[in-house]
Amino acid sequence: MQSHSFLTHNPLRKQAYEILKEAIILNHLREKEAIQEKMAKERYGISRTPFREAIQALEADGWVQTIPYKGTFVSPLTVQDIEEIFELRILVEVHLLKQNQDSITTEQIQKLEYLHGQMQTAHRFQNEQEFIKFDRDFHTLLAELGNNRRIRALYDQLSDNMRRIGMKVLAKERRAEEVLEEHQLIIDCLRKGTGETALYEHLLRTKETFIQLFERKG
Repeated sequence: MQSHSFLTHNPLRKQAYEILKEAIILNHLREKEAIQEKMAKERYGISRTPFREAIQALEADGWVQTIPYKGTFVSPLTVQDIEEIFELRILVEVHLLKQNQDSITTEQIQKLEYLHGQMQTAHRFQNEQEFIKFDRDFHTLLAELGNNRRIRALYDQLSDNMRRIGMKVLAKERRAEEVLEEHQLIIDCLRKGTGETALYEHLLRTKETFIQLFERKG
């Protein structure tokens, strides 16, 4: 996963990259599906040059893979991907929370409670995409307690991968309720200065659930 300066200097290239990446995250472009210029033009209005440069960046970041003489395809998710992503999440999120929770403000606690409430509403209306979005916002706010820009950049990359995994395996019965209970426990523990333990246990349980569901769904 890298930063691509040539994308940021050209809005069309960056837009093409973000459109295709979001389609992969939301499973609109499915695993192992071929990605072709004609499809990108017809479906997303992406022209040839931005498409080719976006594909180059997506491949560097692991979202797609090019097979010689066959084409470019959406990279499949694997159990190893989940293991690696959660190992990094635990290292980054728990570290940041442990280092910075003593300085958490009432306003930040209230924002976490608001996001928790939004997740409850999304779950009540069975809106999985919104549930995952507010779950990401909840964890991003925890990561923002630290001021390390490089760690935050790494976390943002992990966040995109987590959304993709979540869209693939969120169907387990009762996991949404468990997530809501675990998030509430994190908020309660933050008030006592022990949030890192609740966060660590939450991430570990989420990883185990994702692996079980992923292996079941294939």
